[in-house]
Amino acid sequence: MLGIKNLTAIAHVLASVEETQVTFKHLAKATRVNDKFVGALLGIVSAPILHIFVFGPA
Repeated sequence: MLGIKNLTAIAHVLASVEETQVTFKHLAKATRVNDKFVGALLGIVSAPILHIFVFGPA
């Protein structure tokens, strides 16, 4: 999983595309995209435990 600074940077880019301020929605999307990316790299389908703890089940 990416660090908090990297996730917030991704969330900022997502918000910039929408020309709005960063919201929890952007942070959640950045986390989901990161989870899918890491899962694809590692060949894992399930989300990391931290994601489930913070955001609940997908």
